[in-house]
Amino acid sequence: MRSRLARISLVAGAAVAMLAGVATPAHAGDNNTGRNVLEYVDVLGMAAGSGSFQHIGDSFTVCKSDRWDVYIEFEYIRINGTLQRGTHKVTGPAPSCATYLHDFGEERFIDMRVCADVDNFWDPCSPWRQGIV
Repeated sequence: MRSRLARISLVAGAAVAMLAGVATPAHAGDNNTGRNVLEYVDVLGMAAGSGSFQHIGDSFTVCKSDRWDVYIEFEYIRINGTLQRGTHKVTGPAPSCATYLHDFGEERFIDMRVCADVDNFWDPCSPWRQGIV
């Protein structure tokens, strides 16, 4: 009985930690900041796709390498202090990529992550990463 309760609490604790990790926003001060950002997302151990931000030209590129659609989520604080959020998605047959252009204010932070759009399931995502525009 004790062993069974320990396993149940371990599973419940892992589920809560996983959900907390998925919901944790990126913030200034992350130690993974760079001008350009590249992230990958896996589904069940298989590479589903990648996403990147290139600071020259302020562009996002999102690529899918498997059956799941892949998208980038980003957050950017404008010079007036308001938050701009967005999503860019690539669909269609794999492999395929799409590039999305922006015009962000220079020398500001942008947070992004890449996720796989898994049908009828939670969407696995890479960790939030921070780039510099």
